[in-house]
Amino acid sequence: MPPPPTLRAAESTAPKPEATRSPTAPPPSLGEPTERALVAEKLTALLQMPHNLDELLDEIGAPDLLILEVLMELTEAGKIRRISLADLTTPFAPPEHFPVLRSLVTRLSRPGFAPPPHLVIAASARRMTMLSHAVRRIADANVPAEPPPHAALPRPLGVIRLGDGVELALIGLPTEESFAPTWALALHGAAAVVRLGDAREDALAAHCEALELLLLDAEAMMGPLDLASPGQITLLVRAALEAAAGV
Repeated sequence: MPPPPTLRAAESTAPKPEATRSPTAPPPSLGEPTERALVAEKLTALLQMPHNLDELLDEIGAPDLLILEVLMELTEAGKIRRISLADLTTPFAPPEHFPVLRSLVTRLSRPGFAPPPHLVIAASARRMTMLSHAVRRIADANVPAEPPPHAALPRPLGVIRLGDGVELALIGLPTEESFAPTWALALHGAAAVVRLGDAREDALAAHCEALELLLLDAEAMMGPLDLASPGQITLLVRAALEAAAGV
């Protein structure tokens, strides 16, 4: 079916005098610049974790049309993006993979450390927020009820339940060097450390070397990562498990 005619297509093909043309000016933007900037700031803060449109309209105290306008501007500028519903929650792995994963995790237990074995994921504090929200959308993860600390301190991200009593803990390590004295809280006894690309490379490598820990580079294993996608986080953790277990 041909597309409906536009106003221009419906016009006569005969030329018209320039004076009779009626150029259409774009409608004025809603809200003052300061109000629009405030809405953009609130949207950016809320969308550190995925929200649907109804949630955004409820959360922000501004006219709906203004929120929609600013939302479209941020989308067109590439500052926010859409995520499909299929990416919002995901199982840790297909059911048939769980026996192999349980076997890998049991190899990672370290003498003198209570179970479950833990995997450390190191990233900047900014990316740690996104990572924490992604782990919360892994169906097999048991996540902390309390919110993460505001300071850049090590924090539990969740425990992956693999069945038959086998579990894997995920620990987040924000790599702000001013908090480096606290890193040992997360690193001691770790099965491995996965470093995201913006982590403090030299300082973290020195700590891992001192503790004889395997340090893995996430992007080297997986390529560019979308931390908003729990599916990509599950793939990263499974790849890290295989590397740590020597598979």
